[in-house]
Amino acid sequence: MPESSHEFLHIRVSEQSIYIPIDFIHSVLSLPALQVVPDQHPAFCGIVNFHGKGVGIYNLQGLLLNETSFELGIDSPLILTTVEDQLLGFVATDVLGMVSVQNELCQKPMASNQAFVSALVESESGTGWVIDLNRMILDNKLNFQHEVGHE
Repeated sequence: MPESSHEFLHIRVSEQSIYIPIDFIHSVLSLPALQVVPDQHPAFCGIVNFHGKGVGIYNLQGLLLNETSFELGIDSPLILTTVEDQLLGFVATDVLGMVSVQNELCQKPMASNQAFVSALVESESGTGWVIDLNRMILDNKLNFQHEVGHE
């Protein structure tokens, strides 16, 4: 019997509503201090030490909306995801919570330059994007492997 709904972490990136499938979510934390690494992807924020592992952190405003300037603060939520058994972190504007979305509210997107948008979710607050993390990581050539510096 097919599922009648899907579970997502609902977040906001700038003014855009984003849905990440719950299967990818490892944890949501406050943004800790970052180790800055030069000459990386434009949306790369730095590395955090998570239980002794260096986890690359990327800003979703840069990845999803191509915004080149974004502010990070201690109130910025960090979403740790597990993709292909690897941790990767993303900074969002706000975390709105866990939601269950009925299948009939999800629509296939029309062809666009954002191939990582796998579906559109219609709600009272507008249209949100369901993100295909595998595709977003592949399209942006994001790096999983980072060494944690010791200061």
